[in-house]
Formats: sequence, structure tokens, C-alpha cells
Amino acid sequence: MIVGVGLSDYPRAPKLSALGHMLQASHRALKDAHLKISDVDGFMATGQQGIQYDDLCTAAEYLGIRPTYMDGSMTGGSAFECMLPNAMEALRCE
Repeated sequence: MIVGVGLSDYPRAPKLSALGHMLQASHRALKDAHLKISDVDGFMATGQQGIQYDDLCTAAEYLGIRPTYMDGSMTGGSAFECMLPNAMEALRCE
């Protein structure tokens, strides 16, 4: 079940880095889902502009998330479809 969605201001905010867009979207998704950071134990993200796995770790640390599961699949336009089975498995294994 998807409980929150957040988008960044890309491409209307060209001064934000790729990491900045990831953080903005994450904050918005949490707000949309009415969740607190302490409710989160996993982190999955993808994006453009050369986001690397290290950026996922930095974003999780910046947000205060201590993930038990992370996924940074970079499969292009199908990334979210590819992440869905991984998210389902992560939830099933809790």
C-alpha cells in the first residue's frame, strides 16, 4: 500500500542539487502520509542527475532515518516499477 507521495520542484528549482530534490520529495511524501521520521525504517529512491548509492545513505542520515532496508535501483524510467517488488518483499520480511 502506498500511503504518501512527494515530488520535488524539479525542473522548476534548478539550483537544488539532485540530493536536494530527493530530500524535498522525501519530506513531502512523509507529510502527505502523515508520518513522522520515527515511523520509517526503510528508504528507497531513484532519480536523475547522477544520484549515487552514497547519496541515498546521505539522504537517510540527513532525514534521521536508520533504515533496515535501502534500495537505490537506477534502472531509468522503469525504476519505480522495478522497486515495487523489492518494497513488497521488504515489508513481507518485517
